[in-house]
Amino acid sequence: MSDRVTETWMMQQQQGNSNRLLREMPSASAALVLLFVAFSLSNAQPGFISLDCGGDDDYTDGIGIQWTSDAKFVSAGQKANLLLQNQQLQQYTTVRSFPADNRKYCYTMNVRNRTRYLVRATFLYGNFDNSNVYPKFDLSLGPTPWTTVVIDDATTPVVQEAIILAAAPTLSVCLSNASTGQPFISTLELRQFNGSLYYTTDEKQFFLRLSARINFGAESNASVSHLEDNQLTGALPPSLGELPNLKEFFSGNSDLRMGHSNTGRTIVIIVCAVVGAILILVAAIVCYLFTCKRKKKSSDETVVIAAPAKKLGSFFSEVATESAHRFALSEIEDATDKFDRRIGSGGFGIVYYGKLTDGREIAVKLLTNDSYQGIREFLNEVTLLSRIHHRNLVSFLGYSQQDGKNILVYEFMHNGTLKEHLRGGPDDVKITSWVKRLEIAEDAAKGIEYLHTGCSPTIIHRDLKSSNILLDKNMRAKVADFGLSKPVVDGSHVSSIVRGTVGYLDPEYYISQQLTEKSDMYSFGHEPISNDNFGLHCRNIVEWARSHMESGDIHGIIDQSLDAGYDLQSVWKIAEVATMCVKPKGVLRPSISEVLKEIQDAIAIELQRELPSSIHHLMSKTSPSEAVNTTGSLQDLEQNASFDELLMRPGLR
Repeated sequence: MSDRVTETWMMQQQQGNSNRLLREMPSASAALVLLFVAFSLSNAQPGFISLDCGGDDDYTDGIGIQWTSDAKFVSAGQKANLLLQNQQLQQYTTVRSFPADNRKYCYTMNVRNRTRYLVRATFLYGNFDNSNVYPKFDLSLGPTPWTTVVIDDATTPVVQEAIILAAAPTLSVCLSNASTGQPFISTLELRQFNGSLYYTTDEKQFFLRLSARINFGAESNASVSHLEDNQLTGALPPSLGELPNLKEFFSGNSDLRMGHSNTGRTIVIIVCAVVGAILILVAAIVCYLFTCKRKKKSSDETVVIAAPAKKLGSFFSEVATESAHRFALSEIEDATDKFDRRIGSGGFGIVYYGKLTDGREIAVKLLTNDSYQGIREFLNEVTLLSRIHHRNLVSFLGYSQQDGKNILVYEFMHNGTLKEHLRGGPDDVKITSWVKRLEIAEDAAKGIEYLHTGCSPTIIHRDLKSSNILLDKNMRAKVADFGLSKPVVDGSHVSSIVRGTVGYLDPEYYISQQLTEKSDMYSFGHEPISNDNFGLHCRNIVEWARSHMESGDIHGIIDQSLDAGYDLQSVWKIAEVATMCVKPKGVLRPSISEVLKEIQDAIAIELQRELPSSIHHLMSKTSPSEAVNTTGSLQDLEQNASFDELLMRPGLR
């Protein structure tokens, strides 16, 4: 560490505090050493300001920091001088104080908009007002509360730090609301960071502030030893009682006695410890042998006694699955030709194509992760899917648990995952119709709405993403993969270990581990604004999309592969509801029912655009009370269309 850093922090380290950054934004981690390196380069980087509050002149200290008088940055307050033992720290020899009234007194500094800064303020009381009343007052960044400064030692500086993203060309640091003493400040420093240091996804809404400070090094090379090492005899010298850090001093004979030898007692303790260890070892061996014997007996019984046809055993309890069909392993092997045709894979296992004897096509998911978590997801999916049924959820046909194989059986979805059709590939046809994408979003929203409002208790999917939305032969969407799903009581939340897919995971859920329906809404809103070409220099697709929308550039987030035939009004509607879904706080996100209505409104806009001009002319001349009758003409149009054509365009909503 450089001499500059050591000198700068010498007085601050006398506190012996601990130093770490308190997370006030959902995802932020930082290394203290990086911060110190940034400080050591302050005199070589632009955007650094060091104000000596109450000082009269500009100067450069012994370690190269250029200090500026604060007179140009604040117009109020009074200057005061302090008497310090260490006069080398010139920045602490003056303070600026302000009246203890209801006003807010602010320092205003020029900054670069959308640039990250470290703001550091220090407060060394030094009894500048000769009142011996320790001040307590509030500190804020413009209108945003920062912290409360509490002075409890006149000779120890209090340090407050914050890392913020500048949202305007100026930054104000304000002192106000003194409950005791007068607001004052010793130094104010501003340090500009580069684009990568302390980057967080939610820095527009939150900032980092200093929680505590750690001193990892001693102030000198002095050693610490016990007094008994000095072999002291006789009376103690008077100078010993004058040590500055001595907490208690006893004079005279305090009835201290020399201890007796404990050799015999030590031997007894050692013998007891050895005997106890031997007894514990013997008990452990007996328990191990007994457990092995029980496991062997249980295994033998399993071979003879078949498991109940409608039950699954789990780690926690026996899960009833009366409505789930249990397949024999031989049926699955015959249907899949001994797992010959592989059609996909995921975190759970491998998916194979199969065909039952009755002609039904099936997708067979074979568990390959036999860990505790894998088994639990398997049991969870069987339990949930055996009691929920909806046309926009993938149909669960049954399961198989035999010969160490855990298998789930679903209806076969001919067109694979939505991800394949959004990203495209050698064998996949990319969906280029905006209306078709809206239909798929509507289908998925209906499936999630059923989980959130149609099930009791409510079921939270927890892993919504494009690879878990499947498409049937008519390109209608169904939600799949319920291994991480969790039921919760309506209107409440449930504490849960964070699980999900990175990128789709709700940041609020990640921080609080409190799972609600709004966690699904974050994942659902992420997909409509997804774009493979959102830029190499943008770390977060949500911020990327929001920046385009704030500037009015809706074309910047539209997939370039989409057909030109779409209405910008419907695109804006979907983009706006998607950005509402990815709000940092769950209470600000819409419900799935509200999102579904917005999707249906967007489809109606596209449908209105596709209507023949004669229908538009008819509707423009029809009063609102007669508008209902126009649906008959629309129905006639649909009756003249083929079944395939109807499937490829949205129905009237």
